[in-house]
Amino acid sequence: MTDQNTILEVKHMDKNFGVTVALNDVSFSLERGNVYGLIGENGSGKSTVSSIIAGMQPATKGEMTYLGQPWKPSSMLEAQEHGIGMIVQEAGTIPNITVAENIFLGHENLFQKGLFVDKGKMEKAAQDLLDELNLDMFKANQRVSTLDMQARKIVEIAKCLYWKPDLLIVDETSTALSFEGREFLYRVLKKMKEENKVVLFISHDLDEMMQHCDKLTVLRDGVIIGTLDKKDYEPNTIRKMMVGRELEGDYYRSDMEGYSDEVVLRADCITTMEDLLCFDLELHKGEILGIGGLSHCGMHTLGRALFGVEK
Repeated sequence: MTDQNTILEVKHMDKNFGVTVALNDVSFSLERGNVYGLIGENGSGKSTVSSIIAGMQPATKGEMTYLGQPWKPSSMLEAQEHGIGMIVQEAGTIPNITVAENIFLGHENLFQKGLFVDKGKMEKAAQDLLDELNLDMFKANQRVSTLDMQARKIVEIAKCLYWKPDLLIVDETSTALSFEGREFLYRVLKKMKEENKVVLFISHDLDEMMQHCDKLTVLRDGVIIGTLDKKDYEPNTIRKMMVGRELEGDYYRSDMEGYSDEVVLRADCITTMEDLLCFDLELHKGEILGIGGLSHCGMHTLGRALFGVEK
């Protein structure tokens, strides 16, 4: 019998895609009041196991127990209605509809008025949610196509939080967020924990995981290598568990002698009249040029302008 403190239990889960084994005999449990980290290299099975829990796809073998009952969701909507929310790694919003319509996508019946949907009522409910979450970077009636990537990801987080999930799965979300966005996400994790709920947090940022997770489970090639308590976190130990060997030598390339004087891309005073004002740039053969900055600094516009998407 499942402990009342255990919100979810996964037992002997396998997942095969043809001859490819994505998960092999995966078992773990999630207890209330904790933020659990799931870490591993690309292809280790992190997103696969979380997507099965959230109803995106079925397992090949094994069973799950959620809130003491057998759990086999047929869709993400079913999981959402039962208290499991997932913020997916990929883009999870539809651009040509409003923030409110994205938040209540699949649940328009909540605002049904005869044959029609009461959009005013829907937008008010969405705006009340945004106000409750102290999100003022966009409004409920805005089209998502007008928002940057960070704001779109925050819309997804708000959508999950509307249903007050007992279990929130965060799959590679922080990489799309700036400092401000990450701080909002971390507040969500803290609040879930304080409310005796559970977060399953997936990230490649080891420092972030060690700081915000109470336990870390390491996956490698679809197999759970081990679970560490916070007091046992040690970066080199975790890396060794992830890759299966000691990492020695340089983490960064030391065989490069610099880049060529040959300029392969030049921008002279490019201007979009909004985000970019007379921006100069030279990219040399053999060079990796990084462009960084805060949200709305213009770096995304620069990329689009150089590619030709932005005039």
